[in-house]
Order: sequence, then C-alpha cells, then structure tokens
Amino acid sequence: MINAENSDEDLFRRRGLLTLESTSRTVIWVVENYHSVLVSEHSICSNTFRVPTLSNFLFYMSLTLSEDTFSLNVIRTVKNSFSLLQTNMNSVIKVSITLTDTLNQIQLSKEFVMTKDNTSSPINFDKKDGSEKLINEASLEVRCTMTVTDFESFQACQKKEIIRKFESNYVPSITTAELKDHLEVILDGDENNCVTIFVQGDVFQVHRAVLCSNSSVFAAMFEHDTSEKINNRIYIDDISVETIGEILSFMYFGSTSKLSLQKAIDVYTAADKYAILRLKKKCSDFLISNLSKESVLDILVLADRHGDDELKKSTVKFLVNEAANVIESDEFLLFIENESELARCIILHTLKNTSK
Repeated sequence: MINAENSDEDLFRRRGLLTLESTSRTVIWVVENYHSVLVSEHSICSNTFRVPTLSNFLFYMSLTLSEDTFSLNVIRTVKNSFSLLQTNMNSVIKVSITLTDTLNQIQLSKEFVMTKDNTSSPINFDKKDGSEKLINEASLEVRCTMTVTDFESFQACQKKEIIRKFESNYVPSITTAELKDHLEVILDGDENNCVTIFVQGDVFQVHRAVLCSNSSVFAAMFEHDTSEKINNRIYIDDISVETIGEILSFMYFGSTSKLSLQKAIDVYTAADKYAILRLKKKCSDFLISNLSKESVLDILVLADRHGDDELKKSTVKFLVNEAANVIESDEFLLFIENESELARCIILHTLKNTSK
C-alpha cells in the first residue's frame, strides 16, 4: 500500500502545484468457477470500461493461469490513436485492486500507478493454498477503482519521478493466442472499424483506425479504392506471425514483450517497412545498447540497408573502439568480401581514430 506521506498528491503539494480535478470509477468483475474456466482456457478478459476525463482510452482486466499461479493485469488501450493527441497527459492514474474468493479465503489488495507501458505488473496468487487445492466452484470478485488526478503544473521530469516510484521491472509478454483474445475484447461493438490481417496462415482482427494512425503505409492502403479498402483485408506473407503480434501489441498497448537480438532485428525490419517510427526507434535503441563484437557487423549491415544513420553511426563507433577484437576475426574477412564499401568505411574511421 502507498503511505500517505509519500503519495503523489503530497509530493505535488510540497512543490506548490495545484490539483485541478480528481475523478474515479469503480467496476466489479465477477468470474464464476474461475479455477475451472482458466484450466481450460488459460486466459480470460473482462469487458472494456471507460474512466471519466480519459474518454479516449479503454480499460479492461485480464486473468491468466500459468502453471500454479493466477495473474491479474489491468490493461489500457486506445481505439483511435488520432484522438490520443488530444488527451490530457498531465494526469496520474492510480489503480486500487481488491480480489476476493470467500470459499478459498483469498483476499488480496494492491495499489499502483498506470505506467507508459499500458499494462500493469501482475497481481499473483497461487493455485494451491498450502497442500489443499482451490475449490473449483469458487467465484472470484475483482473490485477495481481507478482515480485520475490532473495537475495544473506537471513537468516531464516530475512525472517521471512519481511514476518511477511505482514502476516495476515487469515486461508484459503476451502469446499470439492471448493477443487475439485481447483484440476480441477491444473490438467488441466496433465491427465496422475492423480490418482482418492474414499472415502466414494466421488471422488477426484489428481496428483500421489504430493501424492507420500508427503507420503511414497502412494509412495509404485505405486512401483510395484499393483491394484492402474494398475488402477490409490485408495480406502479409514476408513477416512472421510472432513479429506481427509484437507490432500489434505495441500499437495497442505501447509495449512489446522482452526483446532479444533476433526479435529486435525482425521487429525493426517490419517497423521500417510499415513506417512505425516509434517502434523502429525502440528496436534501434535496444540494438545500440546491446552491441557486441559478435553482433555488430550484422547490425551495421541492417542499419545500412534501412538508411538508419543514427544506428549506423553508433555501430561504426563501436567497431572503431573494438577494432582489434573484430578486424582480425574470420567474420570480418567474410564481411570484407560481401560488404566492401562498409568495410572500407570502417577501415577509414579506424585510421582516422588512430592518427588522432
């Protein structure tokens, strides 16, 4: 729980900032026989709901069973990213959750602040209580209260300081099947805005407005009488299902699952193809911060192919600093044969650096 003397409101008052407005909404989600349902379905979602003063956002809850642990997340998304620009971002969204299962004598409470990732860290409770299994017929009641406080003066650095107190290192990781469940919840009642993406034998139902507001390439598909606009269908055959899932997760929830080197490269390439600039930048930053002598040549080629001067500059700088460890390798000899112009660029930078 949050101590009163350390609350965000007190911090603002100490700095002389005035609270403009504070509004809240409480919703109750009751899941009958939740143990049995989750054993068979693994993940279920509540209906969406809105919160006063945040009309551009949709919120909902997700309950998941993983091995012997139940996890509840609160998720924020937006149907139309165009309207997001008009949303008041000078707000703190505090969430208070109470889970109650009277048959199994389970009651958990947690408070947190919604972060920029749009998916809360999980509230976990065990499938087993001691040595006894949970009673299958039990119902779970989830009471969620969301309080939105707007402030008159709210500098970016102050907002980061407040949110940093509540953020965890949790990185949401969502499977393709779970993503489809989430999209089904968000699309409910808005079928006229639906586009079907076909990718390598799989299908995703998404909002046309979300696609177009995040990608100028997708937007161009619906500007004229194209087959995509007429049929509300997009066919993608050169990108994996997992990569498309990461793109959609970023569009809707503002985050991807935990990146690896190969995943970052795959998502970077797809984000560049569809001009999803914020996601491309996120992947580029990850690649820069994870440069190594084993990966640097591949990332340099990637940067060159996609015309990414910032990524290329960082990669060349790393190569110059690690020249002794890279240039003598067999990989670099092969690199010279296949990428002679890039190799020449590296050697010239190395010579300039040596002559200083």
